Amino acid sequence: MNEINASKLWKQRLLRLHVALGMVVSLVMYISVFFGIFAIFLPYLQVWEKPSRHIEMADVTQIEYEMMLNRVLEDPNCPKNNLLITLPGTKGETALSISHRFSAPLFFNPLSGAKIQDEGAQSQLASFLNKLHYGKVLDFDKELFGVAFSFFGRLLFGFMAVGVMSIVISGVILIIIFSYTNKPKTPQALFSRLHVKIFTWIFPIFLLITLSGAFMNLSLLSSVPMAKLASGGKESRIDAIIGPVLFPKEEARIASGETAPMLPIKTLIAKAQTLNPQINFQQLKLVNWNATNAQIELKGYDVTKPFLNGGAFNKPSLTLSAVDGSLISEQKALDRSWSVFFAEATFFLHFLAGVDMISRTLIALVMVASAFAIGFGVMLWLEKQAKKFDERIPFYHWMAKLSLSIMVGVIPATGVLFVLQWLLPFDLSDRLLWQKGLFYNAWLATLFWAFYRFNTYQAAKEFLALGGALFTGSVLLHWFMLGFFPFSSILGVDIWLLVLGCVLLWSARKLPRMPEEAQSFWIRKKERA
Repeated sequence: MNEINASKLWKQRLLRLHVALGMVVSLVMYISVFFGIFAIFLPYLQVWEKPSRHIEMADVTQIEYEMMLNRVLEDPNCPKNNLLITLPGTKGETALSISHRFSAPLFFNPLSGAKIQDEGAQSQLASFLNKLHYGKVLDFDKELFGVAFSFFGRLLFGFMAVGVMSIVISGVILIIIFSYTNKPKTPQALFSRLHVKIFTWIFPIFLLITLSGAFMNLSLLSSVPMAKLASGGKESRIDAIIGPVLFPKEEARIASGETAPMLPIKTLIAKAQTLNPQINFQQLKLVNWNATNAQIELKGYDVTKPFLNGGAFNKPSLTLSAVDGSLISEQKALDRSWSVFFAEATFFLHFLAGVDMISRTLIALVMVASAFAIGFGVMLWLEKQAKKFDERIPFYHWMAKLSLSIMVGVIPATGVLFVLQWLLPFDLSDRLLWQKGLFYNAWLATLFWAFYRFNTYQAAKEFLALGGALFTGSVLLHWFMLGFFPFSSILGVDIWLLVLGCVLLWSARKLPRMPEEAQSFWIRKKERA
């Protein structure tokens, strides 16, 4: 008997721990997941947000590179050796860029060879959405508050990710030891069922993505002590220790002093593709260009070995002679150490290097399901806390208003960001500051409106309808401002936003208007029978 009571008490404590910890981190986790869905499409959003990037994707073997390269080499202030050419198609980019580690990149239209005026800091929508995803927007100013608080937001989101992993693990245990009804008869039972069922199907992927996010954010906290421990107190920067492993130092190659004609770069790319057709080349490095010992190093992504290459640390490469195209050296995807593979795999789970738009959409749908699962968990807790007015109308906890603003109010606030992307002139002074400020004010306004509206369902319908109208309007503004119908990956983003807008408008129409209608909305009559 005592063993039965002890087991029952343990289950109750585990359930209470799961619920308490879930309510502590759920809202922050929802924000991270919500903006993470946009961050999944980061390469395409970076192109969509800039008019200068609205270029058809070019075939890298048909580009006249010399026309653009010669313009760069003619500049007496530009470094001439070790120039880097980033090819179109790299991370969704449509332009070609020529850069050097000591100079800013120059962007060109690969089809016409014309120099592009980059929008730069005037357009950072994708970057801002990504910073909202991992908490960088909450970091304090380093000069005012010191190093300890300079990555406060990232640490907050990192610890939140650790808490979420604890919730997921405890949730899996609860699913194993508890039996959940398949025919819910109340909204509470339905929310519980949906919360459990969704996470049952997606928790392995969700857990891996969360784990990689926690690893990246919390590594900031441990970097200084780990660096001091590993170096015996000599180093305080972790990159000084792991840098030589992840990025081996290259030997300096001195120019011969004699000039020679170079093979066309597109010919060298075609040659490299013949030598290793598995690599999608992304970047070219021109060494001692126009000299008799000139070389071209071609780096890229081996599509046959995902998880292990193509990110920040392991890029397979071919080095050819720029004079005759002969192979000088080759580094394959599997030539690096296991530590490099571990770093690549961790970053791949979060940055999805080399993944196409269809695969990103599938992963985004998994994260959408995760957001719904978090939302149903919060709604379950709110239903349990609700009081009955006149024994029939539910009166929700104040937490419902805060949750409504954070989880639903963020939708129209984000829609404001997308509308302002095309409504604000690109030459407007402090354009990004205006965009961020209006976004934060719009989000804060949803909190005031959530408390102003006594009817929570009515406020939710208004937020969804407004968000749908704004996302749809951002696409129409995009087409109107450009004066033409977009194409390829840019059109893909427009379609994605249009679908999102239509789904939000449909949801606003279907959601019940009055609280007393919620029972019949969530639970069908045949399910209640």
